[in-house]
Amino acid sequence: MIVKANQQTKSNNPTTLSNETGLNEEALVTLLRNSYELQQQETQEEEDDEEEEEEEEDNEEKKNQTSQTSVVNEEIRECPMCYWEFPKHLTLENKKEHIENHFA
Repeated sequence: MIVKANQQTKSNNPTTLSNETGLNEEALVTLLRNSYELQQQETQEEEDDEEEEEEEEDNEEKKNQTSQTSVVNEEIRECPMCYWEFPKHLTLENKKEHIENHFA
């Protein structure tokens, strides 16, 4: 008879987080909300960090491209062998030919 009463009591109480943990519903709701908010903050911080890293990489690429362009332009402006300044109308092929003539 006591066994039947215990079974009926168990079947009447549904399995809930409140029943399982022994905390009241308000405390559980507060706990879950706080943990969710922390999770959202961490996710937002990670996204912000990723965006900052991408921006830094983009800036570095732009700097590298600019510096490479200026180096290339400087190298092409004059002959590295005789330091003759190439005329502006001289093509890249003609510049290469001039430089190769130093080795001939």
